[in-house]
Amino acid sequence: MNPQIGETTMKILVADDSLVVLRLLEMSLKKDGHELVPARTGAAAWQELQRPDGPRIAILDWQMPDISGVEVCQRIRAWESKHRPHLIMLTSLGGREDTVAAFDAGVDDYIVKPFDRDILLARLRAAARAVQHQEKLLEEIRLRDEILRASNTPAALAPAQEPAPAPLAASSREAPPSTRLSPPPASAAPAPLPDKGVNGTPVIHQVLSSLCPSDEMEGLVGQTLAEMMLGEGVPVKDPAQIEAFRPEIDVVHFMILPEKSVWLDLLLETNLASALALYQLFTGSSDTAVPENDLVDVIGETLNMIQGRLKSTFKSKGAELIVPVVPHSLPVDQVLERCHRNAAFTRALYSLPGIDLRFTVFAYSSPLHRKRLIDIKLANVLAEPLRPPDNDDLVLINKGTLLNGRALMKVNNLAEYAPHGVTHPVFEPSPLSMLLPEN
Repeated sequence: MNPQIGETTMKILVADDSLVVLRLLEMSLKKDGHELVPARTGAAAWQELQRPDGPRIAILDWQMPDISGVEVCQRIRAWESKHRPHLIMLTSLGGREDTVAAFDAGVDDYIVKPFDRDILLARLRAAARAVQHQEKLLEEIRLRDEILRASNTPAALAPAQEPAPAPLAASSREAPPSTRLSPPPASAAPAPLPDKGVNGTPVIHQVLSSLCPSDEMEGLVGQTLAEMMLGEGVPVKDPAQIEAFRPEIDVVHFMILPEKSVWLDLLLETNLASALALYQLFTGSSDTAVPENDLVDVIGETLNMIQGRLKSTFKSKGAELIVPVVPHSLPVDQVLERCHRNAAFTRALYSLPGIDLRFTVFAYSSPLHRKRLIDIKLANVLAEPLRPPDNDDLVLINKGTLLNGRALMKVNNLAEYAPHGVTHPVFEPSPLSMLLPEN
């Protein structure tokens, strides 16, 4: 069996054009003893996977220069080789149509960013089991072929005399207990949801605390930063020090808890010196003249890791989640003007070696509304996929989309010919989400 797919260590190709993403994945995988083979382009990934000793497991980004991750999958599946690698698509494209297109192209698994490290490692263990099973089948076929070739003589082809089977004992005529059908165990009834009460900040915070208290949330963020090799992630407790921090770069992500009618803004802020230190740490570069877009990307990927941990925690406690995928950088000078101070569920400053990060979660009431198509506005989030009334199989806009100008144009076009009074469920936006660019 190929040693690279043993129980404890694996040789894994990771293809992504972002040095930051490659570094984050490298830290996550190497911590568990895995060997990472990086590729910055689809062409480099395709070349590595064709090597006789190439990785048997690959994590591919969808959007890469030259050859996309989907095209790499298509080439692999058309490749005449017995040893086809297990392909995992890791992408921010989480829509239904994107998922279907990826599986049609030949991926074996599909993970949407932000990802949780533990879930990713569990998927990789499942991938290793699948590859090991394939290797075992190929080895059995090889041995069978050798036996057939060695047995291809007249004497070997003569039928052998088999002894008559012994009669079955009466007690053995019943199926053994392990093969008998039995009813599945009854699943535990879901815990009742807490009473939402009236819409108001204290009640929203109480609802959110039932899933993840602020101290637990701050601890999860600290654990994530420590796993990223940034140092001990202990939050600063001094309110004056937290408020005195002056950010120069910020990134925001959103999560909606539909059953709780709660909208969360996850805001990660830092200064230019800290962003540069993060970039140098993740990329191994000593450059000091780094474009601001690259600095924003490194903060965005850090928030992706944090959001993935929180997402996994919420789901483990039975909460349904909608995670809009949107451009994540906001104008720093407008953020504090839009933020409602009393909406901050948790706010902590993490002072790490050479790096300062301030993390804030704002919680707002966001009950589900059914709106006429013509009344749907920018930054509304679709609670269900938007389909034409005469074609349930066609999805115009995916569930969880935060509507920008182009998406809203689709809604308006549908409203022109849809029957009068057609409505669609949406969530109202938070103040920060209203800062996002229309396109």
